[in-house]
Amino acid sequence: MNKILLAHPNKLFLDFIGRFLERHDYEVITTYFPTEILSLALKNLPELIIISKEMKDLNLFGLLFKRQTSPTLKQISIVLSGKFSKEEKDSYKEKSVTGYIDDIANPFHLLDTLNSHFKKTSNNEQKKIPMLLDANIKGNIFIIQIESNFELDRLDLLNYKTRIYCLKNKIKMPKFLFIFPSIEDESITPENLECLFQFLKFPELTIKPFQIKILTTNKKLLGLLKESDDYKDFEIVSNYILGLEQLNVDFDKSKEIPVKFLKAGSYFILDLFDKSGNLKIRGNTPITEELIDSIKAEGHTHLIYFSDRDLTDVTELTTDNNEINFDRLNLVISTTANVEETKDFHSNIEDSKEDKIKLLFNKIQGLDSLVISDDHHDLFMIKNTLSNYLNIEARPNGKNLPEIINKGNFVCVFIDIRMASPNALEILDTIRKLRSRKQTTVIILSKKIDKQTVELLRSHGTNYIILSPFSKDTLVRKVYDFITNDRE
Repeated sequence: MNKILLAHPNKLFLDFIGRFLERHDYEVITTYFPTEILSLALKNLPELIIISKEMKDLNLFGLLFKRQTSPTLKQISIVLSGKFSKEEKDSYKEKSVTGYIDDIANPFHLLDTLNSHFKKTSNNEQKKIPMLLDANIKGNIFIIQIESNFELDRLDLLNYKTRIYCLKNKIKMPKFLFIFPSIEDESITPENLECLFQFLKFPELTIKPFQIKILTTNKKLLGLLKESDDYKDFEIVSNYILGLEQLNVDFDKSKEIPVKFLKAGSYFILDLFDKSGNLKIRGNTPITEELIDSIKAEGHTHLIYFSDRDLTDVTELTTDNNEINFDRLNLVISTTANVEETKDFHSNIEDSKEDKIKLLFNKIQGLDSLVISDDHHDLFMIKNTLSNYLNIEARPNGKNLPEIINKGNFVCVFIDIRMASPNALEILDTIRKLRSRKQTTVIILSKKIDKQTVELLRSHGTNYIILSPFSKDTLVRKVYDFITNDRE
């Protein structure tokens, strides 16, 4: 286990990053006092010292000079964090500074840097679909959706960002709606739940069980919550609207949506009306830029989505089998949150991912993608989102598939799970006889999913599912994740 000393002015960050790095086989000594750096180094003899330029009252030049006078400290590598000019770097050369990190706030970037320095490889035991996270905030309401897997690193980072956001915005009594559409049972463990809900132990926050709502039908997750003294009083809500209603997530008492928060590509589960009762946006209909412009041109500033006049009913989001019906779960949470409020919260969850996505899509540009579906909305979304990068070929069924596959260079194939004659599994089997996962990624399109179906799909050659309806951003990120997983 490599030992490092990390000096940074933010005590909460040090607490978080210490746990994060220890999880990856590093022993971490931390301090937010500049005067302690050298004494801690002499006492603990780390292999590497990382010092943030942002530390208050830090005399960096003097510290480096003192280090040079100690035979013991001279043997310890030192890295500086922050923005340094060329002149500053030149002045530190003679002080034997090992290197520089622009920003250590991104823990994944810091981990990559440390692994490179110590020539270590990642200790991930097996490939999994990465944890997919969407988090939005309105006032003191946090709406958090997590799919695929629980990952300790990202759960820890989510809590750290939540804590920083609450402190910055002076929120002392936050409320949470957690949505878990599909989580692999293997990742639902007491350890992961403790990490997910660690915000309950933040001393500066006051959180009662009624402030936390859970929307899921995962039996294992519900069972662990019920068994725990810490989580058993969380309220399990049957649908999205109910969760929002009970947390009082409204723009005002009239249940109105400001027109300026409408977003192209979003869906609403309910019809939206103007104040005269005229229908402006039908539920389950994609919102377009043209529609938004038209509503603004008519002078509307707000649309009503639920009122005392009972303009529309709130529909349950569960089926008779108590499964979440994703055909109805399409009130996009980003439209009920101020984008400016959530920007800082999102910014460091995974800073480098956008660049990685661009690199991948540039690399596969000009290759082919096949969509086997008769769902016009899914087909439209895929074409509209990916046609700038891939040649999209659409087929209403899986007939003559070998001939089609052999003619193209298909980097990915989308299959609607409702296909018949041949069905989705038969189509998947045909593709796998012709192309390996490394050659062609297969993605299933479905309105809903359960563990048995996931296991069945996995046994036939894929465990990648995109739940419809989906946004452009969700499609791009999941395609990136799936293709990257298959080729690593």
